[in-house]
Amino acid sequence: MPLILGILLIVPPQVYVERVYRDQFIGSYWAFYPHFFEGIYPQGNFSWHHLWFLAYLLVYSMLAMPLFNFLHNQKGRPIYEKFVVLLQKPLGLLLFAIPLALFHVALFW
Repeated sequence: MPLILGILLIVPPQVYVERVYRDQFIGSYWAFYPHFFEGIYPQGNFSWHHLWFLAYLLVYSMLAMPLFNFLHNQKGRPIYEKFVVLLQKPLGLLLFAIPLALFHVALFW
């Protein structure tokens, strides 16, 4: 819902201002709004612009749902409890930074 509402309510004024600024549209915002649904940005007007992260969060959530369901049931409970114990130790959260740092270095090269 946040992505859909954002696309319908927040993004159109941004595209409108951009089109007017670049002399690609002349007229009021209300005259522009029906044209928002014509084509995909940048050739058209339809876009999610800065709301891309909402689509990504939706995909990540859907992909992580089986893992969360597994950790929530009896089979995954021991793994979950070990994870909690690890995070409660001093510098436990820092262990997650190590793989991120390694990925960063690997991608930099």
